[in-house]
Formats: sequence, C-alpha cells, structure tokens
Amino acid sequence: GALLRLTISRQLGTAELGIYFLAAKLAFLPNEIASEVVGAVSFPVYARVQSNISQATRTFRAIFTSMFLVLTPVFTLIFVLVPSIVKYVLGSQWEGAELLIRLLALVGLFGLVPDAAVPALKGLGQPHKYAMLEGGQSCFLVIFAWIFINHFGLIGAGYAWGAVIAPTLLFSISFLRQ
Repeated sequence: GALLRLTISRQLGTAELGIYFLAAKLAFLPNEIASEVVGAVSFPVYARVQSNISQATRTFRAIFTSMFLVLTPVFTLIFVLVPSIVKYVLGSQWEGAELLIRLLALVGLFGLVPDAAVPALKGLGQPHKYAMLEGGQSCFLVIFAWIFINHFGLIGAGYAWGAVIAPTLLFSISFLRQ
C-alpha cells in the first residue's frame, strides 16, 4: 500500500494521492470490515477442522456465501450511489473520483474470494500461500500502477487494481482447491 501511494504521489502529486486514498478507503471499506470480522471468527474454526477436508470445504462455502450475500448489495449500492455520495457528502472538490470509486468497488467485489481465502489458508496451515498471494498482488499492483498511471492518470490506479485482482482471484481458487 505504501509503495502504491508513493507511486501515485511521485507521478501525480499529493492532491491526486488524496483523491485516490479517499476513493480506496470508501470502496474497500466493506472488504476491510468483513475481513476483520470473518478472519477473527473463521481462523480458529479452520484450525479446528484442518484435518477434515470436507468439513473445511463446507465451512469455506458457508463463509464465502455469507460474505457474498451480505457484501454484493453493499458494493452495488456504492457503485450506483457514488455520484450522489461525491456530490452531497464529499463535496465538489472530489468530483472526478466517481469512476475510480466505481472501479475499486468492482475490485472489492471480485476480491471477496481472496478475502475469504486468507483465513482459510492461514487456519489450514498454509500461510505461505497467503504470503504468495499478498506478495504477488502487491508487487504487480505497483508495477501496473506505475505503467497505467503514466498513461491514464489517476484512473490508472483503478486499472492497475483490475489487472491484479483477476490473477489473485484465480490463484486463490487454485490454492483453495488444493
């Protein structure tokens, strides 16, 4: 996160960094809250059932389904209401951030699988897979952000997130299947 913020401020300046920071906080807030709650509850459950793969599978499906059913409407509301949120809550100085917030909300929605996979991987005794997911995502996010911000401005940060969430999603599914 720090490297991404450094990349944005280095290429675009502090005003755009502020817009990105607010957009990311708003768009990723549902993920952050869900990850805190789900992680605290599910890690011990996974640790207890790690020797029973069918029970661990049922646990993951139940947790992911719950997260999906609760957070999909939240992300949909963010996506739909972002122009009103910017206009009436954040103020005119944030106009132009709508597309970035929408892109990041979509990333948050697609990030539900990796977010649900984190406590599963840790609790099932495979934190190295989580480290690979997080490390790979972070490295490629900074690389893509540098490239996309150069070409598209601040919205390039949203494109960079879009470019890294797809492989993160696929690797999460692959790790979970293993």
